[in-house]
Amino acid sequence: MIDDFDFDSPGNYKGFDLSDIDEKDLSDLMEKIDLIHENMKTIKELCKKLISIYEPIELNVERLKKAEPDVHQKIMEEAINLYGDEKGKQFVELILGKLDQDSVKIQTAKAKAFIISYERQFEDDYTEPIHPSEFQESDVFKTMQKLTGGKNPLPRLSSG
Repeated sequence: MIDDFDFDSPGNYKGFDLSDIDEKDLSDLMEKIDLIHENMKTIKELCKKLISIYEPIELNVERLKKAEPDVHQKIMEEAINLYGDEKGKQFVELILGKLDQDSVKIQTAKAKAFIISYERQFEDDYTEPIHPSEFQESDVFKTMQKLTGGKNPLPRLSSG
């Protein structure tokens, strides 16, 4: 006789290894994983916008100093258009922070690093799925933390 649990339990769900997760916890955990991916994809898209707005002016240092507030405003407008007023502002604040904390150049470098680590972890076919308990120790999570100044817009996957 075949156990239903084996068929109902996904081993790999969106880059997470759920093979040893208790069936009663799967639904809640999968909802959290969906939210994590939704938020990380939002961050990734805003990072791409930041890079596309910033890189064309990066070569001109004089223009760059004057443009930092404009870059922040353009990203804010773009985020509000894409994600609505509240969520757009929240994610821009995470990605850009305050202009006096880090320069746009540093944030752009962090944005590139985040995109790379996200794609490596979740879009590369050869990357092993990560166990939910190890997510906060992953490169993608740590890179996101550097980008957001230690703020975490993601739900916790484990109690550990």
